[in-house]
Amino acid sequence: MFNMETSETKILLATQNDISDLIGLFRQTEEYHRANRPDVFAEPPRTDLEELFNKFIQSPMVTTLLAKTDNIPVGFLRYRIYEAPKISFLVDVGTRHGVIEELVVTTTRRREGLGKRLIEEAEKRLAELGIRHIQLDVFNFNLPAQALYKELGYNPLFFRLSKTIG
Repeated sequence: MFNMETSETKILLATQNDISDLIGLFRQTEEYHRANRPDVFAEPPRTDLEELFNKFIQSPMVTTLLAKTDNIPVGFLRYRIYEAPKISFLVDVGTRHGVIEELVVTTTRRREGLGKRLIEEAEKRLAELGIRHIQLDVFNFNLPAQALYKELGYNPLFFRLSKTIG
């Protein structure tokens, strides 16, 4: 059992050396998504994940934050900075905005505030870059994540619907 009084969680920038840990954490959330939407999610080969996480780590527009407790990976958050054209009829929130693409906390450490800490760190870093608007997507079946995002002040912007045809 994890003891909060003797352990400290650090949030660090992920590097190439962390890819194996990131994949291990990703597998936990990927299983959850696959169980809830097998029509959308398939189990990816490890080589595909290694290539994908490598691209994320190398991209100057993507940041991956890794949470470690006693040097054990316990969660990560990945965000991307997007450049958008100014649209005259939209309220000006700047042409650059952040998108939280993925938040993962290991199953044994959920509901301890790690997700909140990762989001707050991402928000701080984005604000330091002058970013004023952040978006994220969450699947409709992921009620715990929706509750966390609402608690942190995220509100629905639109509903994305999907349909498989053919």
